[in-house]
Amino acid sequence: MSYLVLARKWRPRDFSEMIGQEHITKTLTNALRNGRTAHAYLFHGPRGVGKTTAARIVAKAANCERGMGPEPCNVCGSCAAINQGSSLDVVEMDGASNRGIDEIRELKEHVGYAPVSSRYKIYIIDEVHMLTEQAFNALLKTLEEPPPHVIFVFATTEVHKIPATILSRCQRFEFRRIPVALVVDRLASLAEKEHLQAEENALLLMARRADGSLRDAEGLLDQAAAATDGTIDERLVRELLGLIPLDALAALLEKMVSGDVDEVVGQLDAMITEGMELDRIVGDLAELILRAVRGLAHAAVNSSTAQEQERLAPIVSQVNTADLLRFLNVLQGAHSLARQSTRPGPLLESAILRCTLMDRSHSIQELLGFMEKATTKEEETSDFDATETRGESPVTQVTEPKPLRQPQTDGEEKSLSAALRLLGGSTRSFVSCAEASWSDDGTLHLEYGPGDHFAYQALSKPDRTTELQGALEKATGRRIAVEITARKETASTETEKSKEEPPLIRALIDQFDGVVVRTRNRGEEGRNT
Repeated sequence: MSYLVLARKWRPRDFSEMIGQEHITKTLTNALRNGRTAHAYLFHGPRGVGKTTAARIVAKAANCERGMGPEPCNVCGSCAAINQGSSLDVVEMDGASNRGIDEIRELKEHVGYAPVSSRYKIYIIDEVHMLTEQAFNALLKTLEEPPPHVIFVFATTEVHKIPATILSRCQRFEFRRIPVALVVDRLASLAEKEHLQAEENALLLMARRADGSLRDAEGLLDQAAAATDGTIDERLVRELLGLIPLDALAALLEKMVSGDVDEVVGQLDAMITEGMELDRIVGDLAELILRAVRGLAHAAVNSSTAQEQERLAPIVSQVNTADLLRFLNVLQGAHSLARQSTRPGPLLESAILRCTLMDRSHSIQELLGFMEKATTKEEETSDFDATETRGESPVTQVTEPKPLRQPQTDGEEKSLSAALRLLGGSTRSFVSCAEASWSDDGTLHLEYGPGDHFAYQALSKPDRTTELQGALEKATGRRIAVEITARKETASTETEKSKEEPPLIRALIDQFDGVVVRTRNRGEEGRNT
């Protein structure tokens, strides 16, 4: 006898063996027990969740020789014939290949004949939505008032394509996707019956890929069993499914969270060099982030494997849930647009870089705290003092001008160039915007013009200046002082603008380096808004 795939070998034979559809099996068993069977049923839902299986169980229960009841015996001649597909009174049709009006006319001619040896003549039409409009119209009258010995059972994955006139003549049952936990339990049971050693993490990966379809999950288990000598582990399943290795994805996410563009680009290049598709990288990364968010929000619905949880824990602790959701939104949007693009590569890579450079979000409570602290600060009299009291003090404040030498000597130019190569991409770009000069005591002076206010504010932050000093020390072998200044007209102009605003707005400007956009209201010349 030829090999029988697991989905057919272990197909449920009664309602007690079906999983994930208790809301349907309970109603059908009660109807069969009480003799309240309808003349037409419509089973609709995703693929592989038990629609056709339930139809066959209904046929067996209705025609069981031991009497119509909630569960068929699966022993009598009628049940055995239905299980083998040889019953003359249970007709299974494929709506895709029997979709025309001629086939329906032929069905109507046979409906009037009494069953050969069973209680009911049962017609099971799978993918019924494929019937033509004319075929549906020809079926209407028969479906509404069929002979008492006939039961119709329709199954479809696209119920919206069925005319309302057909829907109104059927009892509808909506089948749901089967939860991951139930699919894992079912796969573990099948693995035990088939004498397979399967890791729980491997079964979880298969259940996730099946997306609620038990048939798909059983097919993946069949495939994994054929690829091994009886032991199914997580590594094998990842290879079979073409999943990006967890370590590579976690390393990429870790570098994105840290905000290091150079490291992210390097990790992406390494993954692409190893043959990983950029489309799959972004898709798997989005799924990994979603599972991390689900685990943070509710541990009970966490569908991550133990290895994923262990690997992701130190990464997600560095970022809040809101930022992970923003990552997910950007990646999913780019992944969707990439399917319509002729050159998806740049679109997908830029989405990853956008996540990397994205500013971290703050909760409302944090913002209110920042505002309260900012409003209590004393207003400084000096323009430069007001700029530098935003929590971003440079390494050394300028007390008096020092003699500068421009251009630098060859040694100083080489030192600065070597230090730039050691800096991260964003910090390097901020330094490059400045006019560099050296004082006689060896202090590096970086001055920003009116158009470089953003770079000045960014490099003035303690972490940026510390990074620059570290790079200089590593390049030269000695500690070099750094002075970061803006030309007075830039700082004073920004300060004067901020002083014109109400205290609350000024506090926000000071805290978040904001810029007020000024427009004119219609009919109110010169008024700021």
